Amino acid sequence: MRANLPNIIMILLGLLVILVIPYQISETSGGAVLGPRFFPYLLGIGIILFSVISMFSTEKEPSAIPKEEQESTGETEGKKDYLRTGLLFGCILFWILIVPIAGFIITTTLVTMAAMILIGCRNKLTLGWVPLAFSLVVYYVFAILLHIALPEILI
Repeated sequence: MRANLPNIIMILLGLLVILVIPYQISETSGGAVLGPRFFPYLLGIGIILFSVISMFSTEKEPSAIPKEEQESTGETEGKKDYLRTGLLFGCILFWILIVPIAGFIITTTLVTMAAMILIGCRNKLTLGWVPLAFSLVVYYVFAILLHIALPEILI
């Protein structure tokens, strides 16, 4: 049960996405098959599906490491994993709260950089250009190509 806790949390998050977010979006598809609510539903279903796959694909076989070593290293690694998961969740909450104030590009770049640091990226060059490039590409696709309004900086 403890090993599956992050997956269970993600399943609950996926259900939250399916139940809450699409109803905050007006249905103005103009008769099109794929309306604006399609992608939040797809996102929620994807989160749930991949969490379930992750839950059942974890290694069930006993390890070759002696039990004493497993317990000593496993507890600290498990605590680090829970801490990382909690901090990543906190980054997402930070993004949700700050994006209307600081704007999409700045907030997304900072949160992506923080997530990369939490995951374990230590290359300064990568930490600099990947979050910025990701933010700019996402902004270009949504704001320029799809004409979807993204939060601007409030000054």
